[in-house]
Amino acid sequence: MMASDVEIALGNLSSVGRVRERNEDYFGYFAPPDAVAKKGRLFVVADGMGGETAGDVASRLAVETVHEAYFADPTDDPTAALRASLQAANGAIYERARAQPEGTRMGTTCTALVVRDDLAHVAHVGDTRAYLIRAGAMTRLTSDHSLAESGRANVLTRALGVDATVKVDVVDPPLPISKNDMFLLCSDGLWGLIEDVELLRIAAENADLQAACRDMVALANERGGRDNITVQLVRIGAGAQPADAAAPRPGLLAAVRRLLGAA
Repeated sequence: MMASDVEIALGNLSSVGRVRERNEDYFGYFAPPDAVAKKGRLFVVADGMGGETAGDVASRLAVETVHEAYFADPTDDPTAALRASLQAANGAIYERARAQPEGTRMGTTCTALVVRDDLAHVAHVGDTRAYLIRAGAMTRLTSDHSLAESGRANVLTRALGVDATVKVDVVDPPLPISKNDMFLLCSDGLWGLIEDVELLRIAAENADLQAACRDMVALANERGGRDNITVQLVRIGAGAQPADAAAPRPGLLAAVRRLLGAA
């Protein structure tokens, strides 16, 4: 099966929130017609670090660099290409900061999803999350690189652009996809104010994914909107295997949960 045979539905939305003066989140969806069959479809969400000098610049540069580096990567392994593209973004942001006046620091989270053929590939740095929604249940696929266990969830332990090199986490092996699977990518401005069970309910109640994104962002703003809020929702459609023919590999999601601890 080629990636171009798998249809998707997409919703996405970003809000500055109710407290911040500018939106330091950035997102993108990329599917060049001549590359879909070879490289798949790419979804990215980045959340610039508000404590740094230019979080908005960092998040935009992250998304743009991941886009360019992923589709230019010569390997036929989407997971490896994703990891390399996030590392390229790290280098680009780090060098951009070094070219600025002394003391300028730039950093951002970044979570990227690729859907190609019958597999989903995920890579991330920071606390922007990726979830899988399947058969009425939601599983978190990423772990937060933050001091959450110390009660300081807003303090990142890993981000793009802060150091010359960065460790990129990936979901390995990649996830088999099934028709009606959904993937949710979001910044902490969303998941920090809305429980997972509520995100699941909103996603399940809205056939229109753009409406689901609007409802999620509106609820986060109603609850204070203390940060920028960004979400992308992806639904797998026609062309994918039915659920019983594309069930997760034995023990895969259990292994993901063990790897992520609190997931």
